[in-house]
Amino acid sequence: MKLQIKSILLCTGLMMSLNACSPRQTDLNAVTKANTKADAAATKAGRERISISSMMSADGLVAAGEKLMTAHTLNYANHAFELALKKDPQNMKAALYLAFLKRFMVFRGLYTRLAPMAQKYGYAADLAEKLNKIPKTSPLHDFFTRSAPNTPVFQTEEDIQNLLNQYKTALQDFRTFVTAHQDLDLQLSMNSLMFGDQSMEKDDSQCKVFPKASQADATVECTKSVSSTVKVNIADLMVLKQEAAGEILLLSLVNSYSLKGAAQVAKDISTQKLSASQVAQMIESRVDLKLSKTQSLTDIRALGSDMSVAAKWAVKYHDSLCPSTNTQYPRQGYLVKEGVCTDQDKLSADITLVDQALAGLAPVNWSIESEDGQTHEYSANVNILAPLDKPAQDLRSLGVKTWNAEGTSPTALRDNTLGGLFPEGNADSFLPANAPKQ
Repeated sequence: MKLQIKSILLCTGLMMSLNACSPRQTDLNAVTKANTKADAAATKAGRERISISSMMSADGLVAAGEKLMTAHTLNYANHAFELALKKDPQNMKAALYLAFLKRFMVFRGLYTRLAPMAQKYGYAADLAEKLNKIPKTSPLHDFFTRSAPNTPVFQTEEDIQNLLNQYKTALQDFRTFVTAHQDLDLQLSMNSLMFGDQSMEKDDSQCKVFPKASQADATVECTKSVSSTVKVNIADLMVLKQEAAGEILLLSLVNSYSLKGAAQVAKDISTQKLSASQVAQMIESRVDLKLSKTQSLTDIRALGSDMSVAAKWAVKYHDSLCPSTNTQYPRQGYLVKEGVCTDQDKLSADITLVDQALAGLAPVNWSIESEDGQTHEYSANVNILAPLDKPAQDLRSLGVKTWNAEGTSPTALRDNTLGGLFPEGNADSFLPANAPKQ
C-alpha cells in the first residue's frame, strides 16, 4: 500500500489547565463575532474553517479530525483525535484513527533530518526536487521540514533503519489494536480528498493554517470537501490488518541486517561501470551486513500463522464478505466497498501452501530463464521459513562463491542450502548459469 503523509501541529495550550487558559466572557464574545465573520467569508469563497481546540467536545474534535483526513493535513487530524481521546478515553473512533495514523507521524521533519546525508552522498538535488513538488503553503510541506524539538538529523544508515523500525512498530501497534477490537462496528465520515485523486504533489485541499487563531490550538481553512458516511466492521478491519502485515513482512526482510556503509557504496557504484560480480564484491567488502539486534525475521512465522487464520476466515464467510450483487461494489456503504472477494480455489491452495510452510517443507514450482534465453521449469520441497527462523548472522555467508567468466551470473553459492531454504543442498542447480543447455 503507497503511503501519503501529512503536515505539522501546534499545541502549546494543552500544557495549561482549562481554568488557567479560559478566556473572559467579553473575550469570548469578540472571538465568536470574529469566528462568524471568518466562517462567512470562507463559506462565500467555497471554503470551510476547521478549528481544533482543547475546549471542544470529544465528538466535535473527532468530527474536525475526520474533515482533516487528507494527505496534506493528516497531522492536524492526528492532533484532533489525540485531544478527543484525552477527553473521552472510550471514544473508539478517535482510538481507531490514532492507531491508523501513528505510522505516518514518524515522518515528521523527514526532509530536514535527511538533508545532511543527502548533501554528503550526492542526492541533495533529488531531495530538494521532491520537496519542491509539495506546495510551500501546504501544511504537509511544514510537516516534512519542521522536526519535533530535540529530534536529531540522520547521520548514518543506522539512523534511517531506526526510523523504519519506528514505522514498523507503529504497524505492529495497529495490528494489536485491531486484534483487541475486532468487534468494532463504527460509522466514519470519510473526506473525499483522502481517497480521491490526490497526491502529496497535488494540493487539492488548498489548506491554510492559522495557528492559535480564535482561541483554538489551530484553525485550518480548506477548500470545502464532500464527506460520505461509511461503515467499518470486522471485515474492513481484517483487510487493514493484513495490509499492515504485508508492510511488516517487507520491512522485516529489508531492515534486519545492518546497512552501515551502504550509502557511500551506492554513491560509488552509481559513478562506475561495474559487472555484477564487482558490485557484489564492493558490497561485501564495505557494507556491514551483520544481523541487527533489532531484527524481526524470526517474527515472520507469526505473521504467516495470522495470515493463514485470516484467509480461512475469508473462505468461511465468503458469501457475506463478497455478496452476489449487480452493483459495482458488493459492500456498498462499507470502507472496503469492493468486498473481500477471492478466487476460492486459489485461496484454498494458497492456504495449504502457507500451512505446509509453517509445518516445515512445502512444494514450490517456479521457472527461470537461463543465459541462452531458454525457460526452465523447476520444482522442489523447500523450507521457506528456515532462513527466517534461524537467520544467518552475516549475510555474506549466503552470498555468491563463484561467478561465470564474464562476472554477470553466479555459478555457485557459499551455502548450497541457502540458509536451510533448500534442505537437500542443491541450491546451486537452480542458478540460471547452471541450467541445462539446449
